[in-house]
Amino acid sequence: MSNDQPRDDDQANEPTVAEYQRADASKFPEQPAGQQAAAEGMAAAQGWTSAELIRNEQRVERGEADAFGWVADELNRRGVPTNTPMGRLTGQMIGLFAEFEKERRDRIIAAGGDPDGDDRDPLSRAALADLASEHRKAMRPEADSQQYDDLVEEIADTFTLSDVRIMRGAWTAVTEAMPRIAYVARQEGRSPDEIAQATGYTSSRIAQFIRQEKQRAAAPLTRYTFRVDVMGADGKWTDREVGDEELDPNNLPAEANRLIDESGARTGRARIFLWERGEGEGDDDAATHTVDRTRY
Repeated sequence: MSNDQPRDDDQANEPTVAEYQRADASKFPEQPAGQQAAAEGMAAAQGWTSAELIRNEQRVERGEADAFGWVADELNRRGVPTNTPMGRLTGQMIGLFAEFEKERRDRIIAAGGDPDGDDRDPLSRAALADLASEHRKAMRPEADSQQYDDLVEEIADTFTLSDVRIMRGAWTAVTEAMPRIAYVARQEGRSPDEIAQATGYTSSRIAQFIRQEKQRAAAPLTRYTFRVDVMGADGKWTDREVGDEELDPNNLPAEANRLIDESGARTGRARIFLWERGEGEGDDDAATHTVDRTRY
């Protein structure tokens, strides 16, 4: 970052443009989602449009930029002044992240580690973005089979069984939430094409998600009684949770899975019974809808 920020009484005699330093957000130990949100917030405050934010988010995902680096580059290119409250705040934030990154790297090196290697969390946003990028490259027609084999070997050496379970569970949750995610993004002004580019889905699939969420939102709800059971290590079912809730009768499979998750039975074998109020409540055979699933 530049030298000390100008004081209010001598701003007129100080330079009005800072040299913003790049900060490598992929190395921060904080949550990647928070880093990206902070970078986007700074960019939006400086007047970037939604389309520009999407394009730069894609650059981050492809490994062509880091969450704060592209903000710093653009600030320098545009000559954003520092003698405004927002300019000072933006410059200070980027400078603090750069300082934090240097200290983090120094600590790892002093301990004999590699700040650019195995010390990075394989489940961080940056690491997963790198993995996705390498997979796309390995799947290109011009890529040789050895490139793909090397990638598979690296994945097998990097991820534990617990990592796989976390990613599978996260992907399932995101997939089930995609209609709502697409609908909210559309309400915020993004076009189906922009949403498709940002998420990797086709535009037609995004349009389908949006229609699906509109239909769900417009559907009248029905009150159901439910019971969630879990299977113990002894192979016996035990009650996990009972209750009643208003649900979308046209989307009971998703509603049932949500209720199982909210009961805390996210892994292992679990089942749920749903009854419309007053219709054979408690009689398993008379249930309106049932789900029996196993997740690892």
